[in-house]
Amino acid sequence: MKERLVTLGLALGAFVLFYALFVPKPASNEAAIALPVSTEGRDAGYQGLWRWLQTQGIRVVSFRDRYGRLAQQDLANTGNLLITTLPQKVPARDDEARKLDEWLERGNTLLVVAALDDTPTWALGATRDFLNTLTRLTGLAFSVIVEKKPDAATSGAGSTISSLRQAAQLLLAPQRDSIIPRGSHPLLAGVKSIATQSENPASRWAAHSINGSLVLELGERAGTAQESSAAEAAIWLRRNGKGQIIVLAFASPISNALIGEPDNARMFANIVAWSVSGQGAVIFDDAHQGLAGYYDAKAFFADPRLHRSLLWLGLLWLMFVLGWQRLRPHTDGWKPADVTNFITVTGGFLAGRVAPNLAGQRLCENFFNRIRQRLALPQNGEPVWDWLAAQASIPARDLEHLQQLHARTRTRQRVNLVQLQNCLTRITGKLI
Repeated sequence: MKERLVTLGLALGAFVLFYALFVPKPASNEAAIALPVSTEGRDAGYQGLWRWLQTQGIRVVSFRDRYGRLAQQDLANTGNLLITTLPQKVPARDDEARKLDEWLERGNTLLVVAALDDTPTWALGATRDFLNTLTRLTGLAFSVIVEKKPDAATSGAGSTISSLRQAAQLLLAPQRDSIIPRGSHPLLAGVKSIATQSENPASRWAAHSINGSLVLELGERAGTAQESSAAEAAIWLRRNGKGQIIVLAFASPISNALIGEPDNARMFANIVAWSVSGQGAVIFDDAHQGLAGYYDAKAFFADPRLHRSLLWLGLLWLMFVLGWQRLRPHTDGWKPADVTNFITVTGGFLAGRVAPNLAGQRLCENFFNRIRQRLALPQNGEPVWDWLAAQASIPARDLEHLQQLHARTRTRQRVNLVQLQNCLTRITGKLI
């Protein structure tokens, strides 16, 4: 029983060590955060857009690959609308941006919904690197707008928060804002005010083209439109070959939370009507928000099915170790060989390594040296044929046979070692 408990402890320790070292741990809050993807039904998702487009008979596609695969999809060559949201969970690479440019230049549209002037929960923790991705995809560079410091006359007690309750409301409640059209454009036809909201504090940004191409500012923040010099643009439009790129500085206007607002829905309907042809489709870029169809190591290790499979394998292993695996007593594995086996093994080794004529020479030399020792002669292995011929007990036939075999060993001819050994044994027996 003690041995089984020790085995159980060691097995559990080995399993825990393997899990700690080799299995990456997903973040505990990933499953709780709503992501801006077409399958998400909570406030941050686009499931509302997906269902509305389907009711209108417009083809919708959940794109779960890299941008280089857009041209290989079952899509029309032109007249498609791609919706991508930034910051991306899986940032697009440089080669993807080049492929996307080629796709847009053929006559397709890119709608970039960027969390610049709002900060939804899913965008918390994003670094400034997402601005580089945004620039690669849109050809626009973004910089923070430096706001003026409040004047002394307006910085008194009346401009401060009067209570902790008001401060908590500002921090916890989503901050509502709106975008109003700047001039007239088909994308904003019939639109008066686009609702936005931000769950967390956000900066304000300005954009300019990095290659000198014309950029239209279609909308601006309502709170900054009082003075034309201070108006902050929030919607940009830039041509890209035969296609175009539309950039929203807010990520919230087309989310499930706000797409039900009349002007928000009208704005999106205008974008679809303006950019999607009869055979075109609205494509949701789900791949760069984590819903990738290709191999993704993070998604693989975050899949709960993997953890359940590892758990079952560990349990089956423990059952095998503690149940069916018999704990045998310790036995000494050393088995000494007897003399006969030792001689057999040694002889087999020598027979495979020593040439027959050399072995025959050694047998003859040992035989003659034993005789020379009895005669007090030097033990140099030389034959003593005269002495052997004088021995009446030795048959002449055996002595003649020995001389023939000895001559064969000297000339490196093939020697029958069995006959040689038998002949030496018979002669030795006559000499005793």
